[in-house]
Amino acid sequence: MNWPACDNPWLLLLAGFAVLPWLRSRSIAHASGSVSHMPMDKLATRLLMLSNTLASLAIIAMALGIAGLHKPAHQVDRVGTGAHVVLLIDRSRSMDQPFATERNAMVGAAVAGFESKGRIARRVLSEFVSNRTNDMFAMVAFSTFPIPVLPLTGKQAIVQGAISSGDFGRGLSQTNMAAGLERALEYFTNEPYTGSRIVLLVSDGAAHIDGVTRRDLTELLEVSRASLYWIYIRSRNGPTLFGEDEDYSPERSLHDFFAATGAPYRAYTAESSSDLKRAVNDVNRLQNLPLHYAEQIPRLPLQHIYFLIAACCLLPLLFLRATEVRQW
Repeated sequence: MNWPACDNPWLLLLAGFAVLPWLRSRSIAHASGSVSHMPMDKLATRLLMLSNTLASLAIIAMALGIAGLHKPAHQVDRVGTGAHVVLLIDRSRSMDQPFATERNAMVGAAVAGFESKGRIARRVLSEFVSNRTNDMFAMVAFSTFPIPVLPLTGKQAIVQGAISSGDFGRGLSQTNMAAGLERALEYFTNEPYTGSRIVLLVSDGAAHIDGVTRRDLTELLEVSRASLYWIYIRSRNGPTLFGEDEDYSPERSLHDFFAATGAPYRAYTAESSSDLKRAVNDVNRLQNLPLHYAEQIPRLPLQHIYFLIAACCLLPLLFLRATEVRQW
């Protein structure tokens, strides 16, 4: 249980002054020839009890406020439906080109008004994120080097901003997918396994990966217990991932490596924007499992509540003081 705490606990001793209203004289002295001449005023007695109680409550409330009473920051375990998803997005120059089968791709990327693969991919991923409000998302972009864009968060506005931030400038010529994948998997390092983990790789190419790097990636996939989904955006005249009669390209080699790691893996080939949407929708359908996560609850100050209680107690006291009969 998250008990309240105080910034200055020693100031709570001021609450002891709450006994002072009860130590004063129970009534005001008035000159009278005989006590029997004094009327019995039950209303006045009750008002005196009320004023003492209000005064004590005001003193206690002010002591709690001055002591800085608050609820400390803490974590709350939640159970939802979703996953921890790392968006691993290719930002190489080839992603600025159109899809392989888009209508204007037949006349080349120089045609004005075409929509690049990268821009379409970001729009589809933005829709994917908006439909999964219970997920935690992180993002890594890569070309020559990996660029950590966003750590795991459930804030939709921040994730959408990170996705749209890739819509500026032109990418570099190289595609260092291995470094990007290593950085994406590191988001799960030293994190408790509380639900489904996904690395959603969106890329249109690959490069040769040496044996040492392959071994490191295999170990990271095993330790992180993450599922890998590769949406391969095929460029015009680009190699395919499947088929027996195709040349053994870096993309085919990387696909075979991913399939042999033993980690949950699935690949999709997207040759058009509709293919990309179908692939993302399939990932959305497959990865909808229970998710355990810890929500960070910030510190909650309580001083203002107790100062308000003190004010509410003092106002009736001022009224009683103003209406008090001092002499006959």
